[in-house]
Amino acid sequence: MTSYSSSKKLPYIGLLAFPAIGMGFHLVSPLWTALCGFAALFLLYFLTRARYSHLLLLGVWGAGIIAYAITLSWLPQVIQVFAEFSITLAIVSAIAMYSVGALQFVVFFFLLVRLRSLFLTRYALTLPCSWLAAEILFPQYIPWSLGSLFLYLPILPSAAELLGVSLVGFLAFWWSQVLLSQLANLKQRHPASLGAVLTLFATVALSAYRSYDLPLQAKNAPSLTVGLVQGNLDPLRDFSPERLEANLNRYRHLSAGLLRESSLDLLIWPESSVGHDYFVGQKNVVRGTETDPFPGLHVMHLFGGQLRARINSGGKPEYWMAAHLMNPAGDFLGQYRKRLLFPFSERIPGQDMLPILSRLNKSTYRLLAGSEELPLTLFTKAGTRATLAVAICFEDLQSWPTFQLQQRKPIQLIVTLSNDNWFLDSIAAEQHNFLASWRAIEFRRYLVRATNDGYSTLIDPEGRVKQSLPVAEEGSLLLKNTPLISGVTLFSIVGDLPLQFFAVAVVILALFRRGRYVAESKKI
Repeated sequence: MTSYSSSKKLPYIGLLAFPAIGMGFHLVSPLWTALCGFAALFLLYFLTRARYSHLLLLGVWGAGIIAYAITLSWLPQVIQVFAEFSITLAIVSAIAMYSVGALQFVVFFFLLVRLRSLFLTRYALTLPCSWLAAEILFPQYIPWSLGSLFLYLPILPSAAELLGVSLVGFLAFWWSQVLLSQLANLKQRHPASLGAVLTLFATVALSAYRSYDLPLQAKNAPSLTVGLVQGNLDPLRDFSPERLEANLNRYRHLSAGLLRESSLDLLIWPESSVGHDYFVGQKNVVRGTETDPFPGLHVMHLFGGQLRARINSGGKPEYWMAAHLMNPAGDFLGQYRKRLLFPFSERIPGQDMLPILSRLNKSTYRLLAGSEELPLTLFTKAGTRATLAVAICFEDLQSWPTFQLQQRKPIQLIVTLSNDNWFLDSIAAEQHNFLASWRAIEFRRYLVRATNDGYSTLIDPEGRVKQSLPVAEEGSLLLKNTPLISGVTLFSIVGDLPLQFFAVAVVILALFRRGRYVAESKKI
C-alpha cells in the first residue's frame, strides 16, 4: 500500500468517504445503500495513513457538511415552509445544522490521529474505535449511524440486538480494516485476523439462531389484529381548524372497511389526525359530542392529536404532541406525550439557553416535550394484555425513547404515529422508515408504523417490511394476528451503555496520550 511519505495526496481520497455515506442515506436502496457503505469503509482506510494537518482537518469538516447536505437535502424547504422563514434564512439555518452535525467527523478524525500509533493500530482497531466514539458521544440532530447502511445485508444486522446499530458499524469497520490491511501485506498474517474471523462466525451463528427462533416466537406468541388508516392529508391545506371535521370524516370513512373485520382489536390513526383539544387530567370524552373522534366506535382506538396544558405561560397556549388510547366507552386508557421535538418546525435549537431565539418561532402556540412517559396497555378481544411502546414522528430514529419505555414496563409491540407529509415531496419519508427498522431488530419486536402519507408499514424483528400501504395515497391496512413477542434482547436490558463507557474510554485515551502525535503535528 502506498505510504504517506510517497504520496501526500493519498489521504485526501479518504474524504470521499463522507459524501459516499451521504449518498447511501439519500438513495435508500438495497443495492446502492450497501455499496455506498462498502465504498465508505474502503475510502476511510486512506485516512488511517494520514498525518494531522489543519488543511486535512478542514477537508474532513467540509466533506462532512457535504454528507449532511446530501442526506438532508430536504431540510431547507422544510424549514422555510414550517418555520415560516425566508428562503435565505432557511438555507442559512440548514447550513448551520449541517455544519454543526459535521463536527462529528472532525471529532472522529481528531481521535483517529491521536490513537493511530498505539497498540490499537496493530489490531486494526484505531479506525473503528475512533468512529464509534464520535458516533456515540457526539449529539446528532438527525440520528444516523454508518451501520444503518447495512440493513439490507444478511447476517450483520442481527448484531444490533446485542448493543445496537453502532455495534454493527463497529464490526463492519473492524472487519474491513483487517481485510484491507491483510491485502496490503499478504506475506504475513494480520494479528487481528483470528479475532475478526471468530467474531464473524459468532455473528453468523447469532443470525442463524434468530432466523430459527423468531418464527417460533411469533407462532407461540399471543397476537393483536391492528387496522392502520392513512389519510394523506395535505400539510399546507388540511391542517387548519376549518378542515378539522372534514379530516375526521375522511378518517372515519377510510376506517369503515377495517371495522367490518370482527377480529379487529385496535384501530390506529397517525400523528395529528385529530385536532381537538384534550386537556391534562381529562379522563374521557362523552360519545357523540363535538370532541368525540369517532362516534359509535366499538374497538380500541389509538390516535395522534394534542394534549393541552391547563395553565399557559407567556401568553401562548401550551401543548404536547400526544398519542391517545381510547376504549369504546370513550375513556382515555393512557396518553403518550412526544419527547423529541423536531428542530425549527417544533422548536428553535438553543432557545432554552438563549431565550431571544424563541422570537424566531412565529407560531401562535408553544410545544412542550414530554417526560417520564409509560407504555400504553390494552386488552385484546381474546383477553390478552398488549403493551405498546409508542413513538411519535422521528422518535423512532433513536433507540433511547423505546429503551426507556422498555425499562419502565416490558413491551410487546412498537408503534409509531407519524406525519411525514411535513417533509413534502422528498426522500425523508423513505429515510424515516429505513432508519426506524433498526428498532425492530434491536428489541426483537414487530414495529407498526401508522403515517399520514406513508410509509405505513408492518416491520418484522429482522427489519423486513411485511406489509405496507402505497405512499402518498389514502387507504387502510389490516394487520391480522400481529405477534406480541415477549422476552428480552441484550440491547433491551443494557442499551448501548457498554458502548458509551467504551467511547468515553477511547476519548480519555486520546486526550491524555503523549508523544508521537505532537511530534508529527509539528513537522507539518
